Amino acid sequence: MLPTVRIDGKTRRLSVSSNNHRRFSIISKNFDNEYSNQQQIQVIDSELSQPLPNSDGITNRHRLTQIISIVDNNNNKENIVKPKGLYLLLFIIEPILASCILFPILVLFWDCGWNLIVTMLNSLNDYALTYNLDGLDYTDYGYGDYSPQSLIISYIVDEILLLILYLSQDLFYDFLKIQKSIIRMILIKIHILILSFLYIIQWEMIWTILDQYTPLDWPFMMIFSIASVFILIVITGTLSDLVCSPFVVSYDSIEYCVQFECPLLTEHMNRWKINLMNFILYEIIISNLTIIIWHGFYVILDQYLYVDDINKSIWVCIIIGYALYFPLMYCQYYSDKINLKYDFFTFFSLNFPQFHRNIVHGLAFASCLFIWHGFWVTYDTYLYIFEQYYQTYLLMIFLVFGFLSLIQTFSSMNGPLKSMEDKYHFFPVYPHCYISKVVYNFSQISYFQSKNMNRSTRIFPFETSADDRKLNK
Repeated sequence: MLPTVRIDGKTRRLSVSSNNHRRFSIISKNFDNEYSNQQQIQVIDSELSQPLPNSDGITNRHRLTQIISIVDNNNNKENIVKPKGLYLLLFIIEPILASCILFPILVLFWDCGWNLIVTMLNSLNDYALTYNLDGLDYTDYGYGDYSPQSLIISYIVDEILLLILYLSQDLFYDFLKIQKSIIRMILIKIHILILSFLYIIQWEMIWTILDQYTPLDWPFMMIFSIASVFILIVITGTLSDLVCSPFVVSYDSIEYCVQFECPLLTEHMNRWKINLMNFILYEIIISNLTIIIWHGFYVILDQYLYVDDINKSIWVCIIIGYALYFPLMYCQYYSDKINLKYDFFTFFSLNFPQFHRNIVHGLAFASCLFIWHGFWVTYDTYLYIFEQYYQTYLLMIFLVFGFLSLIQTFSSMNGPLKSMEDKYHFFPVYPHCYISKVVYNFSQISYFQSKNMNRSTRIFPFETSADDRKLNK
């Protein structure tokens, strides 16, 4: 497990990365997938600003961006449904399934992928492959920090590969569109797998550099992390970049897993320039700030939360994390009603909308931090199958890859690269609609439609009824 530091000649399991996400800032924002027909934006100092009409006089719906957000004047509410009946069941079980089943599997992949990269670093530095993984004393072997060359070169190569994916995303997207469905899906899975390891390497290299070359005492880490939080707010206006799974779940599709969403105003700009600027913004600026913030708070947990009782530390983290997670998820639907019912919340949300949203994002980040720490330490402590550690990691990686690919959510490893809109608005802040999409896709299968042709009730909440189909015809 990595990163670790040497204490009295021994290697400790210390500060582990705890982020699965990629496109963190897709939260609470929408975007035009094709970067075209972009409208002029009236910029105001709020997360909601009014779009101005295009030259043809039409105001199109765009996705909210991270830095400058826009909303559609004509709020289309025809698909908004109340959580009743089957909808209520879906509303209840979606966060439960995502956080209690999918999320631990995602953490397992990241933990094993992270430790596999530790093995690579050990090999590059001529250390034993189990160094920084087994917690043994390697003082007599003269092992120490990883060389700057192994960290920096690995990071640079990783960033170059990410840049290639950014610059070629439109070509790859157009190529996938003309492929047969099976070939397209296989290529998408390979693309997601490559991207997952690129992000693991990115996080691990920066995380290890911070471990080795910055003080690990809590006052410094606290001040450094809080300063990075304020810088992130200055740049993006929001803390949603810190939020990841289990709040963010993706669905394997060409719509969400190929093109990187761009939050910048890019009217009349060349796509290559757009993708390059997007790369600089996310992979160099926002990602590094996010890693610094996660690193600081995570190491504080690692060093000071029941260090002598690992099991208590695990359970405290998991309980606190889920105690924050479920209210934040379920209260999204009722937040507007609360704001309207109580004058204080109405005043606060109307006059300080960005501050209000950042409080929510901060609580969501805390939830992610605790849950990731709990599951990550659990796997590092108890996951042991083969004598050679890397064999265990490879086995788990392939098992997780196969299972999540089969259920069409392996892209949750990085988070969706584009906004997944919750069309039924159960979770407006953190669109959490993987289960909804699966249910909807099942409802479109001809077998279920034929079974339901003569029924007035619907098997699935989002299934088109026979009367609706007649009207559509």
